Amino acid sequence: MLLMVGSCSHSEVAHVRMSPGNVFSRLDFDRAVAYDYNGEEEEIISAEGKLALSINKQVQLTGPQAARITNILCDKASYGGPVMMCFIPRLGIVFYKGSVPKAHVSICLECNYAHSSLQIPQAAAGFSAAGKSSISSFKSDIGL
Repeated sequence: MLLMVGSCSHSEVAHVRMSPGNVFSRLDFDRAVAYDYNGEEEEIISAEGKLALSINKQVQLTGPQAARITNILCDKASYGGPVMMCFIPRLGIVFYKGSVPKAHVSICLECNYAHSSLQIPQAAAGFSAAGKSSISSFKSDIGL
C-alpha cells in the first residue's frame, strides 16, 4: 500500500510502503511525531484530544520511520508475550492532519503493551521478545 507522508512544511512528500495488514495505511495524516514522555498511566493523547503534558523529547518522523514503527506495531510476530498489570507508557506516536491528531499509540515496554486509538487486530497479547526488541531499536535509531 502506498502512503503519502509530508514534512511539517508540507514541502516534501515521501512515498512509503506499508506492509499488508497495516491499519495505519488507511489513515489520512500528513505528519507523525514520536514523543518520549512520562505517561503515569495516561495515553499520549487524552480523551479530550489534548497532548500529554509530560513530554521530555519529540522527534518528527520521516515517512520511512513512520512506516517502520507502524509495520512493527501491525506485525503479528511483534506480539505473543505477557502483559503486566501496570501501564506507564514512555513512547507515544501521534499522527496528525494539520494540527489535529488523527490517531495515536501509547507504548509501555516495561508493561509490554500498547494502547492504540486504531484497533490493531494483531495486538491480542503483549509484545513478543522480537517486537519489544524492534521497538527498542526504533526508539534508539530516532534518538529517543
